[in-house]
Amino acid sequence: MTGAQQPLLMLEPLHREPTVRGLLNEAQAARAIGVTVSELHAMTTAGLGPVGFALTPRVVRYAPADVAAWKGQRVR
Repeated sequence: MTGAQQPLLMLEPLHREPTVRGLLNEAQAARAIGVTVSELHAMTTAGLGPVGFALTPRVVRYAPADVAAWKGQRVR
């Protein structure tokens, strides 16, 4: 195993993403607001999308209430 591929914990497989119950992953959040994952990522990065929680530099999760509130503001 190379240094760049070592997991944070030796018990944690490399292919698993951190999960938090009740939060939406990028695909779920994108589907909820009707955009692609790429569009959601661009919107979140620009500060224009729903608030996301970075669990790692590559893993972002969204609270369903935040996604619904963001979507509600845009529907008016």
